Amino acid sequence: MLTALANRLCCNQLRSMRLAGLLLLVSGWAIVLAAFVILGAAAPRAVFVAAGVAIEILGLGLVARSHVSPREAKR
Repeated sequence: MLTALANRLCCNQLRSMRLAGLLLLVSGWAIVLAAFVILGAAAPRAVFVAAGVAIEILGLGLVARSHVSPREAKR
């Protein structure tokens, strides 16, 4: 019974990690597109593009980490 509960909690955490990672990927992409549309000067545009890419990398890390099985993560 406890293992079933632990498996259910683990699955919920993995789903929320995947969702958060995918939302970060989309929001990073949106920041990059908004920077190109809104900002005209090169310096502020580069800062926003770098921030968007950093957010995308964080999202990609969350998505990749959520696909690692819990047994592999413990090793």
